[in-house]
Amino acid sequence: MVQAPRDRLIRFATSLSVLAAFSTLSFPVVLPFMLGSTALVLAILSKGGSERFTPKGKRAAMIAAVTIAVNAALFIASVFYFFKILRDPALQEQFSALLYKTYGITYEEFMNRYSVIFTGRP
Repeated sequence: MVQAPRDRLIRFATSLSVLAAFSTLSFPVVLPFMLGSTALVLAILSKGGSERFTPKGKRAAMIAAVTIAVNAALFIASVFYFFKILRDPALQEQFSALLYKTYGITYEEFMNRYSVIFTGRP
């Protein structure tokens, strides 16, 4: 049985969108954005000349779009909390204790290693 190119595109888009959703938990930001974006483009291409998505194509596009949105929210929250930690001495102490407990280095050593200037001033 030979599949139509449209069905193969939909199947591949669905596979990529599911992989992107699972990779959000294990490899946030880069891999889910790449897989989700590719899945979204393939789902749109699977429409072909018709005006509407097939139900499977629509599902693939929705999974990819939700994955991209969740990943964007995770990225924005990470950047927000990073800058919040840079400016709040109490959070720096908590973060330093967590870093030392987990990795054996303090906050100051961590920031010096990556050449980030840290200040306790708001």
